[in-house]
Amino acid sequence: MLPIMTQFGYQMEWQYLSAGNLQALVEVIPLISGMDQGRFIPSLTLMNGFRHSKTGVEIAFGPTFRVNQVAVGYYDQNNVWRRKSYWAETEMLEDGSVPENPNDVHENIDSKGDYKLSYGFTLAAGKTFKSGHLNVPVNVYVTPNLHGVLFGASFGFNVRTRGRKSEKL
Repeated sequence: MLPIMTQFGYQMEWQYLSAGNLQALVEVIPLISGMDQGRFIPSLTLMNGFRHSKTGVEIAFGPTFRVNQVAVGYYDQNNVWRRKSYWAETEMLEDGSVPENPNDVHENIDSKGDYKLSYGFTLAAGKTFKSGHLNVPVNVYVTPNLHGVLFGASFGFNVRTRGRKSEKL
């Protein structure tokens, strides 16, 4: 699996407080990742954040829940991922015993593994660029967890027509 993957999703947000130029927001972001690599990795992020009304600058934070396929295994001397059971299958001694695996055995993403829920805390920052009724949000985010750090960037668009009266032709 490549260290970079695409994500496709939708962001829904609700403003629950407005004080001067600041808006307090709650956001729900369902995503599907990895389709470019033949994977289906769904996630859901719930965020609480603040946006400056005039500049469009925003910060937000909250939990991320992800369902992924994982297996316990190791990287061999050629840096090839092997499931834990592979060691016993290939290294069994004549007496039927299996020597201890000298490699670092850990859990990793594996398309043949079992489904597992993982979670993390996401911190995001971004800016929304406006052109007429078109809004283009650009964001960066970081999600640290026990196995490392996930960095990402996202952009999208939306059209805000709220409050406008439609005209009959």
